[in-house]
Amino acid sequence: MKKLILGLLLLVSFNGWGQQDTLEYTTPREVADTVFGLFDEQLYDNVLFDRSLSEDSLLIQQLRGDYSVVASALSWLQAHSDIAVSYTDPLIMMADSVMIDSLSSFVIKYDKLDSLERAHHPFGILLHQVSKIDSNLYQQTGSFTNLHGQLKLSSTYNENQIYDKVTLKETALLELYGDHGYEEGVIVYNPNFISVGANITLHSIRIDVGNGFQDFSSTNNEISYDIYQDWQIGKTILDYTLDGVRKQDTLSFYLTSEIHKSNNQEKAVDRWDTDVIKYPSNRGPDLKYKIKYGCGNGTKIRRPVIIAPPYRPGLQPVSFRKYYDQFDFKSLISSLSDMGYDVIFIKQTPGNRGIDHAGGILAGFLKHINAEKKQNYPNEDWENIVIGFSAGGQHWRWALKQLEKEHMEWGTPHHHTRLYIPFDSPHWGANVPMFAQAVYYEFNRTWNPLAAIIYDNLKDAASRSMLINHITGSSISGSDIIYPAPDLMRQNVVNQLNNSFNHQFTPMNDLRRSFPTFTRNVAVSAGHNSEDYKDEFGLNPGEKLFSQNYPIPALGGAKYIKRSINASQMGAASRVFKRFEVRSLGVIPVWGIDKNYKTNGALEWDMSQGGYKNEFYDQWWFPVSPIVVLRTTGLFLGTKHYDGNMNFLPMVSALAINPSIWQNNNLFYNLKDEGLMYNEFNSNVQSNTYGYPNLEHPNTHFNFTPFEAIYCDPQTYQHIKMQESVDDDDLDDTYLVHTRNFILDEVESDIVYLQNKTIGKNHIQWDPNYRYKAWYKAFDKVILGDTITPKTDLGPYIIEKTGEVTAYACNGVVMKPGFHTKQGSKYHAFVYCDGCSRPREQGMKTNTGENNKNRTDEKHTLQVNHFNSNDIPHQKTVLKVYPNPSDKGFTIEFPEIEGEYIISNTNGELFQQDEVKTKSIFIELPKGIYFAKWINKNGIQTQKIIAL
Repeated sequence: MKKLILGLLLLVSFNGWGQQDTLEYTTPREVADTVFGLFDEQLYDNVLFDRSLSEDSLLIQQLRGDYSVVASALSWLQAHSDIAVSYTDPLIMMADSVMIDSLSSFVIKYDKLDSLERAHHPFGILLHQVSKIDSNLYQQTGSFTNLHGQLKLSSTYNENQIYDKVTLKETALLELYGDHGYEEGVIVYNPNFISVGANITLHSIRIDVGNGFQDFSSTNNEISYDIYQDWQIGKTILDYTLDGVRKQDTLSFYLTSEIHKSNNQEKAVDRWDTDVIKYPSNRGPDLKYKIKYGCGNGTKIRRPVIIAPPYRPGLQPVSFRKYYDQFDFKSLISSLSDMGYDVIFIKQTPGNRGIDHAGGILAGFLKHINAEKKQNYPNEDWENIVIGFSAGGQHWRWALKQLEKEHMEWGTPHHHTRLYIPFDSPHWGANVPMFAQAVYYEFNRTWNPLAAIIYDNLKDAASRSMLINHITGSSISGSDIIYPAPDLMRQNVVNQLNNSFNHQFTPMNDLRRSFPTFTRNVAVSAGHNSEDYKDEFGLNPGEKLFSQNYPIPALGGAKYIKRSINASQMGAASRVFKRFEVRSLGVIPVWGIDKNYKTNGALEWDMSQGGYKNEFYDQWWFPVSPIVVLRTTGLFLGTKHYDGNMNFLPMVSALAINPSIWQNNNLFYNLKDEGLMYNEFNSNVQSNTYGYPNLEHPNTHFNFTPFEAIYCDPQTYQHIKMQESVDDDDLDDTYLVHTRNFILDEVESDIVYLQNKTIGKNHIQWDPNYRYKAWYKAFDKVILGDTITPKTDLGPYIIEKTGEVTAYACNGVVMKPGFHTKQGSKYHAFVYCDGCSRPREQGMKTNTGENNKNRTDEKHTLQVNHFNSNDIPHQKTVLKVYPNPSDKGFTIEFPEIEGEYIISNTNGELFQQDEVKTKSIFIELPKGIYFAKWINKNGIQTQKIIAL
């Protein structure tokens, strides 16, 4: 940001001041020392605000005597930076980078220690008297001369009389990320953020957050408040003495900047069933978690679904309430609970650990959950499901690989996890364009708090271990070309995933090598499944994204600073900041910028399919984009040529598509056309479920992706903000229903198919006494065999002598050819309806373990212990629907003329309901997926209907 005086000088013409000089410097302070080096520091009391190079609107108003502007955290940081540069002693006030690190450490500390759902932020106070030069002197010919690139006052003026004294004062709650979801907050006293000039004595601070003024000091160091509306205004009374004169000022500040809008009106009941729980202990927790218990489980963990959240900057606390609202899109979390799963949502603090560090903590936490569920239900053995959003998917990948290696080599506890679902997770690397990183990197070193905030995030362990290319790993040649490369931390993480956790069952010859082996692995991407950015958003290769061209007055006419950013499939070229140049413009030397960075062959993925994240292009709130940084350092000038979305996480990374397919810049990859994805949006439905890759690649799909199932929406959403994208961009939220259903069907579909798995080949082999135990349930049926579903690779389901499996369902457990139990194994199957299923069955669900226990007399054993596939028991008469699928209607045949039937869609919407009066009925339905349910005295039978 430019200083006020120099901003005014752009409007003034200068004539005939001799030869123009160009000097290079690196920081605003060095520029100030050069420009104002001939002035007497004692006369302006060592603090000359003209040195600050600032154009902050709040401080400009204060220089004019107007103190009415309300301060936000960002304006406070900018003011702190400007005043700090004004001092000739650089040690008086913290540099921007030090300030941001201090803030981050403060937020992390309180977020880690507090067990209540409250936001903690320090209170910032700036109270300084500064000197400034009378601006009229700059416009008077003969006032100054240019001596060796420095200002020299004409001998006709008395330097002692050219300075005015101005008090700069600002208070702010230092909350940079207001959209945190907390309903309560705490203002905390910390002397690091109370900055007072040497000639000022601060006697007292009093703060009003809506219930009267309270003393605020080192003894009364916390003030709690409730948040009810956006931009709520607080008041501060400062009592101080300035140069022997007692003064009292009342200043306003924003109590919060942008709270979770959906909760502004009134407090709602907590979404979770528990308070915050800390792991491993209250003395030094690595993570905190909350639980929403599953149907029938009481208040004990029984069937865990453990969700790991995305990356979270050190400065950004986030409540469990906000996490719930963000990731419960189309009732995903509540549906899992209704199905009988205990949803455990974790929050690591800090949320910006590296993949290896965070993954190691998750590995220990998974052991803890396994021990707890076994203690709660010692006679049951439900395997875990783990879901990771963005970085959380990478953390689970590491944790599962680590646990598998430890188990196979040392016999430590098995992770006992059957399903791993990374959601929009950067398997091959996330994307912060190199032009953006260059802007943050350079401006962070020049007293710019905006760039310092982002660079603080960019340099943390999480970013360094996730980004495919990173500024710290890249080299910059003398010709200003960035040669992109990953950070060393990422190189180590990738190497360890590829080589450090392999064991005897690790697939070494396909893409599964660096992924968990003992789990079914499926993935979701928030990117469009068929259109790239050129087709969807009109972003063309080489298109100019942003340009800046603004004048600086100089001898012989204005000079121009030019910057531009261009989209490119092979990287982005960008004129960005590299160094300060001090130029003598008439009598006033002015700093400018001149550097051309070009990324050379960087896969910036501008045009690729995938989730977008506009913070890295042109968003005016945090994290700020490089465009914002360039604008604020360029007199707020600049043209935005492209007004669409910019890619952050390519679909090819989120779904781990084979790099050999896209590494030559072929980032357009149509999953459907390549046979890796089918769903009900196809004109030719090839499966009654969607997202399963082996339909066209039964033997080779692991050469395309390491996942057994993948799914993308027909729309592109902001990275991991699906519902928010729908609401903000007026998208069709029907597709989110299908995304949710894909996840729910993977966790537990109405008919659970078990094939292509050997229980006994998923654990240590050298311990003859080790036994692997697993339980399975289904709302309708459990079916075991070798060719029963296209959802997984074909192959037999085998229980070896070290395996023990239990399965039950409302309408029976079906054993078909390809299901085998070996001598010594244990297998138990029975008919049982526990009343827990999708939300359409809420009226039947049981809520407590006691109720569940009372229904055990309804169990009907089908088979116990080992048997061969030829011994499959006779199945009872079932509800029939034919033809199915069909585009001409359906016949529903009931086993008996009794009870009632219900026809509903996948959202639970009722289409038809009546008593069963005839043996069969005929119905016609719109295109879609439905369920026919027959309710009779013996229970419920359900059949899925596909209307083409």
